[in-house]
Amino acid sequence: MPNNFREDTPNLAKNEFEVYYNCSPSVAMDRFHGHSFYELRIIIHGHILHYNESSISELCSGDISIIPPGLFHRIMPAQDTGTIPDYTRILLYLSINFVRSLDTETLQVSEMLNHFGYSGPQHLRLPDEEFAAFCQLLKDVVTADNDDEPLGHFANRARVMLALSQIARAISQNAFLPPSGENTALIPRVIAYINAHLSSDLSLDMLSERFYISKFYLSHQFKQYTQLSLHQYILSRRMMHAQILLRSGHAPTHVAAACGYREYSSFYKAFLRETGVAPKDFV
Repeated sequence: MPNNFREDTPNLAKNEFEVYYNCSPSVAMDRFHGHSFYELRIIIHGHILHYNESSISELCSGDISIIPPGLFHRIMPAQDTGTIPDYTRILLYLSINFVRSLDTETLQVSEMLNHFGYSGPQHLRLPDEEFAAFCQLLKDVVTADNDDEPLGHFANRARVMLALSQIARAISQNAFLPPSGENTALIPRVIAYINAHLSSDLSLDMLSERFYISKFYLSHQFKQYTQLSLHQYILSRRMMHAQILLRSGHAPTHVAAACGYREYSSFYKAFLRETGVAPKDFV
């Protein structure tokens, strides 16, 4: 398992979790993107603007973001400098199956993280002592660098589960941060409509008529908020939705229809181009 000081492309199809502890002067998340796994982003030092599908939040040292599978987001410097000096963070990536394995009859961890990330505020803050203990658990996973060993993985798994227990407690105690922006703005409303109608027609003509605005204005505002064209976002969203459905055991033909493709061949080509594998081979 990659658990080191250099961010890498996560492989949550293979690993239950991955942890990174990183410091860099720049932000490489200027475009909207999503993952087919959970991401917890813990800011040790730095000052950022976090854009998600419904709001914009200003975050700084001590803040924790919970981003569930498929939720698109991007990060920008809080000030228009292009970089964040000494931007230090811990990244905890969790596979869907790992989070579901933690569910019990009395505590649905996956449902808690999903609700907090999809419909809730998405960001929280722990008291200073709890935050330090939480970060230390994840730093220990990184510095141990022994996850390939059975006993090492066992110990790291326990550390991650203990860290998640702190998150679950904070969520249950409403230790969250309110968003800085409201979801009544135009682009969050457009995004919400797109997400709810992935199987339907989502052409620029239809959306501009739906929201009573010109195609040019919609395209310009959407690109400004997401750094993606409307077409790029819809394609990325549909492909992300497809990955999550396939990992949940749905048949490729069902997934194609759920993602707005009338012909399976078109879906097959788009998915292969996006992921490099055929839908039936995606794991």
